[in-house]
Amino acid sequence: MFIRDSSVVLPAGLSSLEDNMIVTELLSAARESARTGKRVVLP
Repeated sequence: MFIRDSSVVLPAGLSSLEDNMIVTELLSAARESARTGKRVVLP
């Protein structure tokens, strides 16, 4: 379960597209933060 934009997102399965999109966004933010040394605020 994720909380995103003030709504709860329940996963539909381990490989659901929505879950993969969220993970991709988090990993991208983590890479950017590691590269710049700054906090990245997710939309």
